[in-house]
Amino acid sequence: MDGGFLFYPWRWSRGYLVTEVEFRGLKAEYSNLLSWKRMGWLLLAMLGFSLVATISELTTGYDLLANPFIHIGFWVGIILPTLWSMLAPQRLVWGRNPIAPRLNRSEVLGREAHMHNWPFAIWLAAMSAWLTVIGVVVAMADPWIGVPMVLVFALALTRSALVILRKLKQGSSGAKQ
Repeated sequence: MDGGFLFYPWRWSRGYLVTEVEFRGLKAEYSNLLSWKRMGWLLLAMLGFSLVATISELTTGYDLLANPFIHIGFWVGIILPTLWSMLAPQRLVWGRNPIAPRLNRSEVLGREAHMHNWPFAIWLAAMSAWLTVIGVVVAMADPWIGVPMVLVFALALTRSALVILRKLKQGSSGAKQ
């Protein structure tokens, strides 16, 4: 396409024109977001917080996890930068007019599988499975919190499993979309 790429910033959006420089910057930001290094830092932050909370409770008797402000503050500190990076495609085309119609379902699923790299797909499936199990445990104690957790994380697990299956299908057929 003259002047750049036809770009679909989210799953069911219309196509927008972006320049090669804009697309490279976006791709670099997404590669960083979905890298093993980023996943490792997030995991270390969660493990570190759990360790600090455990040591705090054992030494001082104060349970950091029982304080909702500390707990929510920690998660907001992890989620906000990640969410900001995830919204980069929408920020890139904000205020532009679309130049192409929406894609059909098959094209969308193929592109979705191709877009996610293997570390992210595996990490997402593992975290979704783990959080679904935690949701079941929480549902036994408090169904009002646990059942919605199970539904949300089971849906995420289903979506991540579909991405992995599509990636395997693309890999075995050699097709790339």
